Amino acid sequence: MGNKSSSAAKDVQMQSSLNEKVSEESGIYVGQELQNKMVHDFQSNILNEEWHERQKNILTRGLERALQDEQRRHQFEKKWDEWKEKDKKRQFHLDSEIDSARNQFADLTVALEHDVKKLKGQFGTGGPQFGKGSGCLDARVNLVNCMKEKNGPFACDPFMDNLERCVKRTILKDEVLQQ
Repeated sequence: MGNKSSSAAKDVQMQSSLNEKVSEESGIYVGQELQNKMVHDFQSNILNEEWHERQKNILTRGLERALQDEQRRHQFEKKWDEWKEKDKKRQFHLDSEIDSARNQFADLTVALEHDVKKLKGQFGTGGPQFGKGSGCLDARVNLVNCMKEKNGPFACDPFMDNLERCVKRTILKDEVLQQ
């Protein structure tokens, strides 16, 4: 029981010291547990606000990037379409030039065939037939081999002279045979 009276005395003493402090300071006093809870809630609110603000920033940047990507894609498609149009014009121009060259070639081929027929009519079908048989074959092979080696601009002159002599002999021989 002695404990009760001593604890009661301590309680009374604490009450009186609290009353003295209260009388010295005016206002509302909050217990430590409530203070800790208020601080924790305040910090949680600040963290939540910061988190929500960060999420908004992330979403905003993501939307900005998506918008920029869409703009870049649109610009690329525009440039691509412009390039395709230019390419289409170039292709059309090239096709027309090719057609023109083919037509000229066909016209020249017809004219050449006509002239060959006319010349054959004037001179007959005789004459030297180059490319048939083995006429001057060695001279042609030697000249081709020399040109493949590319020994300089004048290195193949002797082979060229040899081929010219062979051709002249073939022509003269064919003319003598025709007479």
